[in-house]
Amino acid sequence: MNKLTSFFIFIFFISCVVVNAADLKDYFVPMPRQVEQLSGTFDRKEGRIIIPEGSRSLFEMARSVKSLLSQIKMEATIAAKAARGENPLVWIYLNPSLSSQAYKITIQPNQILLEGGDEAGLFYAVQTFKQIIQYAQDRGTLPLVSIEDAPDFKRRGVSIDISRNKVPAIKTLKNLVDLLSSWKINEFQLYTENTFAYQNHREVWEGFSPLTAEEILDLDQYCRERYIDLIPNQASFAHMNQWFEHDRYKRLAEVPGPSSHINLSPAVPGTMELLSELYTELLPNFSSRYFNINCDETDYLGKGRTKEWVEKKGKGEVYYDFILQLKNEVEKQGRTVRFWADVISQHPELISKLPKNMIALVWSDYNACKTFQEAGVPFFICPMIASVLSVVGHGDVSLGQMRGGAEYGKKYGAMGFQMNDWGNDGHWQPLSVSYPAYLYGAAVSWGYANNQQIDVGSLLSRYIFIDSTGKTGQALNDIGNAFTKTGINIDAFFFDKLLKRPNMDMPKGASKEGFLAGIEHLDNNLKILVNTPTSGDEANLIKTEMTLAVRMARLSCEIGLDRLNTPTQKLEDISSAKKNELIKKYQRLTEDFKNIWLLRNRPGGLHKSAGYLEKAITILKN
Repeated sequence: MNKLTSFFIFIFFISCVVVNAADLKDYFVPMPRQVEQLSGTFDRKEGRIIIPEGSRSLFEMARSVKSLLSQIKMEATIAAKAARGENPLVWIYLNPSLSSQAYKITIQPNQILLEGGDEAGLFYAVQTFKQIIQYAQDRGTLPLVSIEDAPDFKRRGVSIDISRNKVPAIKTLKNLVDLLSSWKINEFQLYTENTFAYQNHREVWEGFSPLTAEEILDLDQYCRERYIDLIPNQASFAHMNQWFEHDRYKRLAEVPGPSSHINLSPAVPGTMELLSELYTELLPNFSSRYFNINCDETDYLGKGRTKEWVEKKGKGEVYYDFILQLKNEVEKQGRTVRFWADVISQHPELISKLPKNMIALVWSDYNACKTFQEAGVPFFICPMIASVLSVVGHGDVSLGQMRGGAEYGKKYGAMGFQMNDWGNDGHWQPLSVSYPAYLYGAAVSWGYANNQQIDVGSLLSRYIFIDSTGKTGQALNDIGNAFTKTGINIDAFFFDKLLKRPNMDMPKGASKEGFLAGIEHLDNNLKILVNTPTSGDEANLIKTEMTLAVRMARLSCEIGLDRLNTPTQKLEDISSAKKNELIKKYQRLTEDFKNIWLLRNRPGGLHKSAGYLEKAITILKN
C-alpha cells in the first residue's frame, strides 16, 4: 500500500467519523424536554410488542414500531396480552398520570417502554422513537435512553394558502401532512377564498382546480389518522376578489365598481344568506370543531354601503356586530369560530366584549396578546413565514418570526401557535422554501426552551434530503438570505419595481456590488444544494424547484445591474441587446415555471401565476 493510498483511506475514515459523530440529541426534532442517555447497550434481537386490548389505533402504532425495529435487524410480533412470565420486547400503553399529548420513552438493556398520556401522546412517542432508530442505524447500536416530553402549546398548526393561484395536488397535501405530523404538528389549515367546489357557485371556482367535498373528506381522515385536526377555512368578509369578478355577486360588495370589489358588505341582506349557504355546505366535510372565518384586512368597511352605519356607530362596532352574526351562523353548524385579530385589535375597547368562545388569531400586532389575555379571550399566536411576495424566501427572517411568535405566545398564554404561509401575487415561491420555517416553528411551538438553538440545517439534511454531510439543509435556508448581501429586498424589487411599477426609482441601497454579491451568494448555495449527494424523490424535487427559484432571483439581480448601467437607471433605457437577452431568459424561465409547477400542484391558477412572468416579457418588448 503506497503513501497516497494510505492518505486517502485515512481521510475516508476521518470523514466517516465526522458524519457519524452526531450526538443522539442532534437527531431530535422537536428536542424533548428531558433526555437522559444511559450507559450500556441493548442486547435483544427479537420478542413481542404488547399493546392494550381492543385498540385499533394502538395496533397501527405497534405496526410502525415493528417496522422500525426491522430496520435495525430486530424481529417482533404483536400481541394484546403478555404471556405468564413473558418479558416483552416492547410495551406500548396509556399512562393516565401523564398529561394530554405527553409521552415517555424508556429503552433499557432488554426492554423498550413507550407510554402516552393519550393516543396522541403515544403517536408522538413513536415519532421520537423513529428518530432514535435513525441514530441507531447510523451508529450501529440502539442507545439506552430515558425521555420525558410534553408540548408547550397544545395546538400547533400550519396554514397554507390555496387561493392565490396555487392549489396543491392531494398527494402534495398528504406528503406535507406526513412531514408535519412527524414534527408533532397537530393542526393543518387550507386558506380558502374560492377554491372549494361549492355546488351552486361553479363560476367562482371554475378553472382554479378546486378541492371537492370528497377530497376534503379523504384528506380529513388522512389527517385524523396522524392526529392532525384539519381546520376548515373560508374568507367571509374581505379577500372576496374572485367572487366579485362575477356579476352575480357584485351587489354584495361594500364598494361598487370595477376595482374595489374586495369586502363583502354587512349592509346588504344577501351577504349573510350567501355565507350561511357556504358554511352549511362546507363544514360537514370536516370533523374539526373549529372554523376560521378569517375577517381580516377589512380596509373598505365604511367606504361604501356601510358608510352611514360607520358614521353613526363607528367602524369597530360595525365590524364587531358582523362577526357576531357570523359566529351565530357557525354555531348552527356546531363549530367554534376563529378569526383574524388585526381589525379588532385596532379597537381594544371591544376586545373585552368578545364572547369567550371566540378564538382570536393574532398575526400582526403581538402587543395585542396582553389585551386578549387580560380580557380572558382565547387566542393563537400566528407568525408569518417570510416568503410572501417572494421567490426564494427570506431564510433567517422566517426562523426569527417563528421564534418571536413562540416567545410572545408563551409569555401571554396563547392557547395555540399557527404558522401562516401566504402566496400573494402569483405564489411563485416553491413549497420547499418554507421547510426550514416549518421545522423550526414545529420545534419551538412544541418546546420553546429546548428548541431555540436546534440546528435547522442539519435536521433538514438528515430528514428531508437524507444527506449525511448536513450541507443541503443549510444551503436551502441560506438561499433565502441572499437579500442580506444585496442591501435591498430583491424579491420586493422583482415584484414592485419590475412587474408592477417598472420605471420607479431604484430602491435605496441598490448597488452593483450588492447585486453581484447577491448573485454570488445564490450561485454558491445552489451549487451546494444541487451537487451534494442526497437520497429520495423529495430531495430531487427540491433541487429542481429551487434551481428555478434561484434563476428567478438571480434574474432580479441581473435586471438591477442592467438598470444601474444606464444614466437614468430606468428599465426603458436598457439597451435593445440587453432587453433581448432578458426576454429570452424570461421566455425559458416561464416555460420551466409552468412545467415545474405541475410537479406539486394542480393546473388551475397556473395561467394567472405565469401571467406575471409573461407580463414582464411584454414590458421588456415595449
